Amino acid sequence: MSEMHLLCIFRHIMAQGFGYEFFEDALGDALLEIAADDLVDVSSKSYSLFMLCAAAMPFKGTDPFSYLVEDVGIDNMPYSVKLGIQHEAQLYSLSGKSVKRVMKSINKAVKSREVRAEFGLLYDRPLNQLSVR
Repeated sequence: MSEMHLLCIFRHIMAQGFGYEFFEDALGDALLEIAADDLVDVSSKSYSLFMLCAAAMPFKGTDPFSYLVEDVGIDNMPYSVKLGIQHEAQLYSLSGKSVKRVMKSINKAVKSREVRAEFGLLYDRPLNQLSVR
C-alpha cells in the first residue's frame, strides 16, 4: 500500500465518521486548536488539517481547504497533501481560491522531472520501503 492509498483510506474514514452536521462545531474547534498549536510540526499539521477539512467538506462550500492553505501555506505542505486536495477538487468539483492555488502549485512543480518522479513514488512505492524520519 502506498502513501497516497493510505491517505485516501484515512480521509474516507474521517469523512464517513465525522462528516455529519452533529460534528460541525467540533470539527471547526479542532481546526482552530491544531492551527494554534505551535508544538505541532508543519507536516503533522498539514495532514491533520487535511483530514479535518475533508470531514468538514459538507459544511464548507466550494473552498473547504482554505483554512489549511492559509494556515500552513502552499510551500510548506507535503506533496501528498497537495495531491489529496487535487483529488478532492476533481472528485467534488471544487473551485475555490485555495484549491486553485494548490492546483497552480502542482502544475508548476510537475515541470521538474524529479518532482514528477516523486509524485509517481507517492502512488507506487509501498510504505514498507519508506525511510523513517
